[in-house]
Amino acid sequence: MKGGGAADRLLSCLSNPIRLNIVRALIKEPAISFTDLMRRLGLDVKADTGRFGYHLRMLRDEGIVNLNSAKKYELTELGRRVADLILTLEDAAGSARSLIVRTSRLQMEPFNRSKIAEALEREAGVPRRLAVDIAREAEERILRLNVKYLTAPLIRELVNVILIERGLEDYRHSLTRLGLPVHDISELFKAASKSSCPSFLYRRASEAVLAEYVLLKVLPRRVADAHLSGDIHVCDLPGWPLRLSSIHHDLRAWIKAGWLQKDAKLSKILRLLFRLMSSFETHVGVDQGLAFFNVMISPFAAGLTYEELREELRFLLDELHWSYVSKRYLPPTSSLTLELSIPKHVASLDLPNGRTLGDYEAEARMVLESLLDVLREGPSMGGVFSSPQVIVSLRSLHPAEEVEELLLKAHRVSAAYGVPTFVNLTAGWQGVEACYSAFFSRLGSDWKGDWELDTLRVGCLGEVVINIPRLAYEAAGSDELFMEGLRDLVEVAVDAFKTKRDSLIEGLSQGLLPLFSFPLEDGQYLRLDSCSFNLTLVGLPEAVKFHVGEYPHESRSASAFAIKLLRALESQLASLSDETGLRLQPSLSPSEDPSSRLAQADAKKFGKSKLVFQGSKERPYYTSIHSSSRLMPIQLYERAKLEGMLHPIAHGGHVMLLGVGDVTGEALLELTRNLFEGYGVGSLIYDKALTYCSSCRQVLNGIKARCSSCGASGFSVIHLGRHSPVYKPSQLWSSEERDSIIHAYRYEL
Repeated sequence: MKGGGAADRLLSCLSNPIRLNIVRALIKEPAISFTDLMRRLGLDVKADTGRFGYHLRMLRDEGIVNLNSAKKYELTELGRRVADLILTLEDAAGSARSLIVRTSRLQMEPFNRSKIAEALEREAGVPRRLAVDIAREAEERILRLNVKYLTAPLIRELVNVILIERGLEDYRHSLTRLGLPVHDISELFKAASKSSCPSFLYRRASEAVLAEYVLLKVLPRRVADAHLSGDIHVCDLPGWPLRLSSIHHDLRAWIKAGWLQKDAKLSKILRLLFRLMSSFETHVGVDQGLAFFNVMISPFAAGLTYEELREELRFLLDELHWSYVSKRYLPPTSSLTLELSIPKHVASLDLPNGRTLGDYEAEARMVLESLLDVLREGPSMGGVFSSPQVIVSLRSLHPAEEVEELLLKAHRVSAAYGVPTFVNLTAGWQGVEACYSAFFSRLGSDWKGDWELDTLRVGCLGEVVINIPRLAYEAAGSDELFMEGLRDLVEVAVDAFKTKRDSLIEGLSQGLLPLFSFPLEDGQYLRLDSCSFNLTLVGLPEAVKFHVGEYPHESRSASAFAIKLLRALESQLASLSDETGLRLQPSLSPSEDPSSRLAQADAKKFGKSKLVFQGSKERPYYTSIHSSSRLMPIQLYERAKLEGMLHPIAHGGHVMLLGVGDVTGEALLELTRNLFEGYGVGSLIYDKALTYCSSCRQVLNGIKARCSSCGASGFSVIHLGRHSPVYKPSQLWSSEERDSIIHAYRYEL
């Protein structure tokens, strides 16, 4: 009887709607003050205080509510049991189970509130009691919406609103649904149609989701915020956790691993090589290079005629080109580095057949000459090779006569098509060895002091671009504020690099990068601790113009500030390298071009009237790759002088992309010697705007509306140009690429 009396009192106590609502309010907010509790119930603090206090005392007298040491009201253990009973009764009396939900598994199911609570616990780590409470509130709101058909994304959005209202931002981040709006997918369909490449749609859609994930769950919050705001740009965002930016392969290691057979014919070697590079594409975001290519394959060329060798090399170049073009120029691309003669430190390397690479000097030169001929002839399908990027290393600018002929031949091909490109290894600051990628990130031999360990089986792990013009706008003429802003953003970038390093280490240990973790005698294939991170400056000319009042090429004070800026970056990165153990390098050559995104972000933040930019006010962009705008008619040697001063400092990546008109190979060779000897330029691309006629298969200099050879026009005429080191057809040019290509200043020699 006594128990029955207690139950009667409890039921009587809860029979009043105000007391019942007090219990409900304390379910949602476990500890709350007298005044706040009144407001939750919608009572007037002045008029209803006495009446509310009476009901609260009754709950306290029955042991349902207690006043804690912080002077806030909360449910007792009995109160929590009563609350659970109330919720159970309410669930039995009515719910949203009559509603049908289209789930993320593409199934139709009745609504079940418990699944919301389970998702909150599983995905966001929300405590059980809080998860149940949020799920119940979500159900109440759904019932008020009076809908009969629900989708999982709508329910998730509603739950996220509740989390925001309760100040539970961290939980909301974990529960956020990744994906693209319908409109964005529609735009991707249009882009895929324009490029005639369905895989473009699939890749861009999937990478957009991965990019959202990286920003939400992988990168530190301040890094993600800096990227989204336009302070920085994290390159290859979708691949940040597991992809390298670039890698320099060592074919000797492929032979030791058994991937390439040491006694196979060249035809089989090149086919296996192509397959291996295709396999590595899942591990690399931007470029994979084959260092000393003609030297490394020279043993397999022994005994072949020149014609046989050329046909085998044509197979490889055609396959690499078609593989890249069929992806509609989406990375990764590839690069082949060629040597005019075998360097001494490479010539002594042992081969599995008991000989050394130096024994194959004649074969290495024949491979080089054959490959240059294939470049001159162009792809079998016509046009110009967009991939691989062929790079010729110059270790002497005045070589022996037989090598001089090869050097001239390379420049004749470059005079016609703008390929190959040239690297200046005669400069003292280059050290014993330096390897450049397709987008001209650079690795020297100064990290561990061993050229093999520093340049082979290593690459650039990741790259962050700094929006330099924004620093200038915010500094408002103050050198001190400019440098302080630079230091802050460098630290943000290094946080991103640390995250990537840790993620790659975890991925390697879990077997997610099997080709990189493949065991060799001296360790795994990838020499992770020798890989670099590049911190790249974009918009340097515009930043200097705003800060100093002149472009870097216009005055000594302006160029001095550009150098000061790079020196400050170099110094800070050297200090942080010592502190973190990361190989941090300053760069001027980004692997992807964020110049338009960053300029448009600045236009929104500061107004277009404040900006210094290239392009139009509707589509502004900053200078990328160059230390001076390619649109300006700058004296050639003024441009060269500036590049020559900046390249040794930006030792993580640089290139001089020099536009030229109709020119001879002899003139280009003379110019290369002047630029390398006289000005210390580190790497050089002779840029051409070209027209390809599909009717007569001729490549013409300049942008032509009609073929001067056969008279064809319209769809038969294809324009080729490059804003970066890679040629693309005009239908794939962005607005800033079109402006940069069409209006680029080209030198007549």
